Amino acid sequence: FEQIPVMVDIYDTQLSRIRVNKAFEETLGWTNTELKGIDLLAAFYPDTSIRKKAAKAMDEANGQWHTFEVMDKAGNTHIQEWSNIQLSDSSTVGIGIDVTEKVHLHQKLKEEQEELKNVNKRFERAEKIGKIGHVVRNLKTGESTWSNNIYELGGFDKDTTEPSLDFLINQI
Repeated sequence: FEQIPVMVDIYDTQLSRIRVNKAFEETLGWTNTELKGIDLLAAFYPDTSIRKKAAKAMDEANGQWHTFEVMDKAGNTHIQEWSNIQLSDSSTVGIGIDVTEKVHLHQKLKEEQEELKNVNKRFERAEKIGKIGHVVRNLKTGESTWSNNIYELGGFDKDTTEPSLDFLINQI
């Protein structure tokens, strides 16, 4: 139980008895002793609507995964995925994975991809204004890729012209 590398909690239906593992304590900051004296749902889910969704998922305990914003002891928000499973003795096991870093990295990647799209648009506009184009050639395979403006400047049909450096040199 203590060695499991994801957050695990075991609780009764009234949340009057709860036991958490080391990963839970390290991620959210609450120890087993501290959890006995607090309103767990209010502490973890200060937002009432999120608290209701979490309570419903915990009550259903059907094994489905749910994503929640969870507040740790220090007041930091974590994005976590939780699945709850009811056991034969009516207790429930919750398994949680903190995906905060993964979500932030995905968000940053999307932002950087959007910025790259904007840079490419500015680059294409600069090529049109300057009446230039560019060729990228893979030195290992010899394959070439042309910018859209190479096709336009040369009057080449993008659908029928195979981009090759040799073809382009012969046209100049």
